[in-house]
Amino acid sequence: QQQQQQQQQQQQRQPRRQRAQAAAAAPPITAGGVDTLRDALAERSEPPNLQVISLHRFMLDPTWHAETGVQVTSACGDAFDVVLSDGAHILKVVLSTALNELVYSGRLEPRGVVTVRGWEARADERALSASAPDLIVVTQLEPVAAPAAAGSSSAAPAAAAA
Repeated sequence: QQQQQQQQQQQQRQPRRQRAQAAAAAPPITAGGVDTLRDALAERSEPPNLQVISLHRFMLDPTWHAETGVQVTSACGDAFDVVLSDGAHILKVVLSTALNELVYSGRLEPRGVVTVRGWEARADERALSASAPDLIVVTQLEPVAAPAAAGSSSAAPAAAAA
């Protein structure tokens, strides 16, 4: 009976250990990562690690594909805005509908850490100023740390809005 109690205690401690190991393994948030996404001419040598602050689902309308340049249509007819942070700034981007499965499967969720491997800055050609892109579409994204692991100090939520 005492041996069973010890086994139960070990099983209860194991998830805590796994969470602690995952937190220690969470990649650091990339300082200036939001600026990297904003700067259409930025050198893309190192993909930024950013924290997901929130996800916002919306239904697609006929103009969405033209505005974003995304040709993949979601089976559910929806898309997602994702708010990302580098710890100092936040940025709202559009997730390519080809990546919706990451949301549906629960792999992309708030407080997780992601590596943004591909994105496109889209400018409104009717706008007079082209200093900043009007829309950033994330085309390649890799979740690298779940929310429990992202709770470490290196992945603190954004403190300031950009």
